Amino acid sequence: MKSESGFRIGILPASFLLAMILGCSAEKDDGYLSPPSDPQAVEQAAQKAKQELANATYESVGKPFGCDTDCKDEELGFAEARQNDITKSEDCTTQFSEKSLMTNATQDGCRAYVQAFIAARQALEKSFDPEAEMK
Repeated sequence: MKSESGFRIGILPASFLLAMILGCSAEKDDGYLSPPSDPQAVEQAAQKAKQELANATYESVGKPFGCDTDCKDEELGFAEARQNDITKSEDCTTQFSEKSLMTNATQDGCRAYVQAFIAARQALEKSFDPEAEMK
């Protein structure tokens, strides 16, 4: 009886693991490699994303981190990130022009700008068609 129950215990984790592995491959492979990123397209998308965010505010991107009171500090961090072309979240703790601006709320505003920039850039990269410029 011990060996029978031990066998069942061994089969269950193995079948569970197999089901998890098979479930992870939701995207079908079409046999083609995706084209490498075109550096020019990435740069153009980044510039267009910055233009799109030129008049954006913390509030206009949906207040992704919430606000403690009136969102003044988050708006300040968002504006500071835009002004200093901060495009990486890790720079939100080191790249402010005034060290006095480095509070949690201003860093949240900075991170909100970075998230909005990355989302806009990625959307633009996907829509970029290098053949369209040749026409």
